Amino acid sequence: MLSAPARTIAGTPLTGVYQRHPKQGRGEYLRKWPVPSVPFVAVAVACARAAKRAEPVAKESQKGKRGKATAAKVKVKPATPQAEEALEAKQSAEKKSKVLKQLLGMGLAAPSPEPPELPVPTVPATVQMPPLPTVPTVPKESKASTVEAIAAATEAALLAGELLRKGEEWQSAAQREVRHHFEDADAWTWDLGKASSDKDAVVSLFAEHQGESIAVLFDPWRDELFTAVSGRGAELNGQRLEISEGTDLKEALVGTESSQDLESSWSQLRGLYYLGPPRSRGVRILENPEIGHAWVAAGRLGAFFSLTTSNAGSLLVHEAGGLEDQGVSALSSDLRDQVVEALREAKVWK
Repeated sequence: MLSAPARTIAGTPLTGVYQRHPKQGRGEYLRKWPVPSVPFVAVAVACARAAKRAEPVAKESQKGKRGKATAAKVKVKPATPQAEEALEAKQSAEKKSKVLKQLLGMGLAAPSPEPPELPVPTVPATVQMPPLPTVPTVPKESKASTVEAIAAATEAALLAGELLRKGEEWQSAAQREVRHHFEDADAWTWDLGKASSDKDAVVSLFAEHQGESIAVLFDPWRDELFTAVSGRGAELNGQRLEISEGTDLKEALVGTESSQDLESSWSQLRGLYYLGPPRSRGVRILENPEIGHAWVAAGRLGAFFSLTTSNAGSLLVHEAGGLEDQGVSALSSDLRDQVVEALREAKVWK
């Protein structure tokens, strides 16, 4: 039905009857009104259309908002300057709070206020201290005495010489005798000579410790005892050995050692052939190199060469005033050079 205002438009009441529509069978009725004038009809049609368009819009608004009216926000301008400043400060604080929430939501830390700049303290310049004086390192003084070492080695050599005369082994007995007379024997480095019991064999002992060296050589067949201490000279049966001056190769007696090795024996014999007369006064073959170097220290030989070296024989030659190097000893450096030159000619010396 039409609303009440549509029935009384322009003060004219609208009346009519409902009739069933002849072409529709769903029970709808067709309103038929008396045909008024043209203006009335236009106004009535417009009102009906407006009412029909307004009904769905009102229903949707009521259904979505469920009867809740929203009040429009009205900005009221403050009336005083103080109020305006307070409003601006509030808006600025809200804006900063919004930015801070966004930063925290992104996982970023809030910007911390920069610390005030502190004055940098002035550091005084470092003063270079003068270097401390270096204290020289003093080596530990060993309890071992060189005098005790040479005395113990002499007693051991005399005992070993008695065993050598009997043809017995003497090296182990010499070691026991050294330890018996010298408590610090183990602190020294010992070198015992050739363990030979043949005729003309000798007892040889050499030891060194912290730059000190001693040598004892005992010939039991001739009853001769050679001793030497580094820096203190060499002796033969208590008599000091001193080489006064060298001699020329033509006036010297040259010696070498005998060897059971065929190759070594051939080299030594070839050397003697080139060093023999008329180049020298004569040659001599000895049983071992120790006695050969000892005889150079005693002046009995002008030169001696061997393919093996002897620590005890080398110390005896040096302390007597001669020269020994690489198995070749001589009364002087000139004589040694002549011997080496002849050995090189014989292809014995490289």
